[in-house]
Amino acid sequence: MSEIHKDRSLKSQAAVSALWAGGARWGMRALGVVNIGVLARILSPDDFGLVAIAMGIVAAFELFLEFGSEGYLIRNPERNDEDYHTVWTLNVARGIILGVIVCGLAYPVSLWAEDPRLFSILMWLGFILSLFGFRNVEVINFQKNLRFDLEFILLVGAQVLGVVAAIFVAFYYRNYWALIVGYGVRQIAMVIISYLMIPKLPRFGFTNIRKLFSYSIWIMLGNIMFGLAVKLDALILRNYLSLAAIGFYSVGRDLSSMVTSELSAPIERALFPAISKTIADGNDAGYVFCQGAAAILLFLMPAGFGLATVAPEFVYLTLGSQWGTVANVIVIFALAESVFVLGPNLKIAILIGGKTRWIFFRSIYIASLRLGGLIFGAYQAGLIGAATGCAIATVAITFVDFLLAKKLIGVEVKTFVGSIWRVVVSTLVMTAICYSLSKNIPVEQTVLNYLLKLFGIALAGGSIYALTLTSLWVLCKRPLGPEHQVFSVLKLKPHIDRGVDALSSGVLARFGNDK
Repeated sequence: MSEIHKDRSLKSQAAVSALWAGGARWGMRALGVVNIGVLARILSPDDFGLVAIAMGIVAAFELFLEFGSEGYLIRNPERNDEDYHTVWTLNVARGIILGVIVCGLAYPVSLWAEDPRLFSILMWLGFILSLFGFRNVEVINFQKNLRFDLEFILLVGAQVLGVVAAIFVAFYYRNYWALIVGYGVRQIAMVIISYLMIPKLPRFGFTNIRKLFSYSIWIMLGNIMFGLAVKLDALILRNYLSLAAIGFYSVGRDLSSMVTSELSAPIERALFPAISKTIADGNDAGYVFCQGAAAILLFLMPAGFGLATVAPEFVYLTLGSQWGTVANVIVIFALAESVFVLGPNLKIAILIGGKTRWIFFRSIYIASLRLGGLIFGAYQAGLIGAATGCAIATVAITFVDFLLAKKLIGVEVKTFVGSIWRVVVSTLVMTAICYSLSKNIPVEQTVLNYLLKLFGIALAGGSIYALTLTSLWVLCKRPLGPEHQVFSVLKLKPHIDRGVDALSSGVLARFGNDK
C-alpha cells in the first residue's frame, strides 16, 4: 500500500472511529438529559446542589490521583502483559485510596457545609470509588485499536442501567439519593460489563511501576491543579450561593457541556492514536494540530451557538418552567465553551511529544484564571456572575493555549485561521438566522409548541450551517480538511465532486456559446 493510500486509510479510520466515539458519548449524554429531565421534575434544586458539592469533591480527587497510565498503554507500541498488570494494580490501589480519602472527608465536609446529609452521601461515594478501581484495564484496547463500537456497548450499556436505577429511586423516595444510586449503578455496571466483554483476569504486579511513573508524574501534578480549578466549583460557591443557586449552576453547566465540551471528547479520543501515528511518520505537527482543531470546531461551535440560541425552549422542555434561571447559565457556558477548541488538541500534542511537564504548567494557569473568575464573579453578581467569570476565563485560556501551541509545535496564525474560518463564518450565519427565527416565532408555553419550535429551528440551523459550509468549501476548491473527511465518511464527496464539475462545465459551455 502506498504512503498516500495508507495515510488516507488512517484518516478514514480515525473519522469512523470519531463517529463511533461520538455515538457513545452522545448516547450517554442523551440518556443523561433524559435522566436530568425526569429527575428535575421530581427533585428540588436543593437536591441537585447538595449532590453537586459531593460529586465535585469526588471528581476533584479522582483527578488528583489520575496517573495517566492508561494513556501510556495507548502511546507505547511496545507494551506487554506486565504493563497491563501494573496499570490494573495502580487502578485498584487508586480506587481504594480514593475511597478512603472521600470517606475520611465525609465528616469534616458535612461540618463545614453545615449539612449532615453530606456525611452519608460521601461515605457511599467512597465505597463506589473503591469498587470502580477493579474495572478491567484490557478495555483500553478498544481505544488503542480504534474499536469504539465496542466501547459504545460498554459505556452506553452501563449508562442505561444507571439512568433506570436513578429514575426508579426518584419515583420511590423522591430525594437526592436517586442521583447517588444512579451514579453507583453505572460505575459498578461498567466494572461487570468490562469483564463480560473481555473475560481476562489481570493479576497484581508492580513490575513496570517506575516506567509508568516517569511518564505519569507530570500528568498527575497537572490534574491536581486542574481538579482545583474545574471540579470544586460547587464547594467553593457554597460560600457565596444558596444550595438552590448551586443546583442551577451545576445543572446549567452540565447541560451545556453535554453539547459543547463533551462533544469534543470523542473526537479527541479518536484523534489521539491517529495523530500519534501521523506525527510518528514525520508529518508536520503544526498542520496536524490545526486540522484536528478544525475537526473539533466543525461540530463544537455550531452546537454551542445553536444551544445558546434556543436555551429557553431547551430548558422548558428538559427541566420544566420552574428551572427557567438555568437558561441564562446555559447561554453563558455554551458560548464560552464553543471556542474552547485548542485545549483537547494541545493536550494530545503534549502527550505525543512526551513533554508531559507542560500539562502541569498549563494546569497552573487554567486554575489561576478559572478560580479567579469564579470567585470574583460570584462575589460581585452571584449566580450569573459566577458563570460569567468562568466564561471569561475560558476565552482567556483559549488564547493562552494558542500561544503555547505556537511555542511547542510551531502552529502559525495563518495556518490555524485558514483551517477554521469557514466553520466560524458558517456558524455566525446560522446563529444570526436562528436567533431571528427564535425571536420572531412566538408560541404558547406548551410542551408541543416548544418542541415544534425547537425542532424547526434546529432543522433550519443545521441546514443553513451545512449549506453555508459546503458552499464555502466548494468555492475554496474543496481543500483537504474536516469537511473533506466528513463528506468522505458519509460517501457524499464523489457526488459533490461530480455535481461541482458538471455545474462548472455547464457554466463554461454557456459562456462559451454566448461568445
